[in-house]
Amino acid sequence: NIQRPILSADRGEQSITFQNVVVYRFGDEGLAEITRAGTATHDGTFWTLKNVNHVTFTPEGIISSHRDSEAWSTEVRPQLLDSAVSRPRLLSIRSLWEYMHYLGENELDDRVYRTAFWDKVLFPFTVIALVMAGMPFVFAQARSQTLGLRLFIGMSVGGLFMIVNRTFLKMTSVYDLPPALMMTIPILLLAMAAVLALRRSV
Repeated sequence: NIQRPILSADRGEQSITFQNVVVYRFGDEGLAEITRAGTATHDGTFWTLKNVNHVTFTPEGIISSHRDSEAWSTEVRPQLLDSAVSRPRLLSIRSLWEYMHYLGENELDDRVYRTAFWDKVLFPFTVIALVMAGMPFVFAQARSQTLGLRLFIGMSVGGLFMIVNRTFLKMTSVYDLPPALMMTIPILLLAMAAVLALRRSV
């Protein structure tokens, strides 16, 4: 049982860490052991459980034990559990905010979730900037440029903006830059260029 899967990133490389893991082991006579771990990580070879508490059920009674860390011998691979992680881009703004708050309280890496949060918050402004960028081509004098040429230029500007925007988005995770600032810069630049072009076209 994985109560909280966490997606983290280190220089653009994403990894999965499981928080509050409970492992149940059954024997011939039923439940034999319960293992509770604070975290479970995979280093490419095997799993490591940290802050581990064991409760073993024996005919003589219940035995409890604690270990700081131990290897977890299992055939389960991270790829099989990858679907258990909710991708940040698929979460709501409220869920992202709650994840960020949880990670911050536990001094965990929240860069992936911060980036996704600001991407969603700034999305309406991105749409407004793209609409503003298209307005100069709509109000341009028909005799100065053909409709096909204006459409091509407009699509090129929009495509270039999306590439630049995605580049800035990746840079925030790789270089640990403030996502709000880095993702606002392309929007402001496009909006300013759109205003200048619109003033010249009308």
